[in-house]
Amino acid sequence: MKMKELAVLFILSFAVTDLSSQTIDSTLLQELNTLSEKDPTFTIPDFSFFKFSLMTDEQGTRLETILAYLSTSTVSLEMVIHTDCRGNSDYNDAVTKRKADIMQRWFLRRGVGKDRLLIKGGGENFPLITCEDCSSCTDQEHDQNSRIELIYKK
Repeated sequence: MKMKELAVLFILSFAVTDLSSQTIDSTLLQELNTLSEKDPTFTIPDFSFFKFSLMTDEQGTRLETILAYLSTSTVSLEMVIHTDCRGNSDYNDAVTKRKADIMQRWFLRRGVGKDRLLIKGGGENFPLITCEDCSSCTDQEHDQNSRIELIYKK
């Protein structure tokens, strides 16, 4: 692993460790409560934390809201982290796997086991917006493809 990637992972790890002062997003919590076998997937668009920057209050609130949802329900979720097509496929797969590992550890440290929330990387393999070639996507289309999906598992 290159020094730059190690530094990014350190920042990413640090960014998801201290959310003790976060609040809950009641709208997101209501949307999470609608997950069911009938409507099993919920997408969090433009989760810009995954652009390797320090976490904002809004992003921390989203994580705390997911944690609150899992703490008050009996359902299990699968979280799939997706990237856009920028970067080569191997790199994007590796990035989403590392992000998934970091997120899984964050939830594990807060008492949410893999039996309740399994997090995995999806790379660029399942875009919402398919462009003829990656350079033809707009920034907005890239943002739509770079997302987190929460999938109801019962």
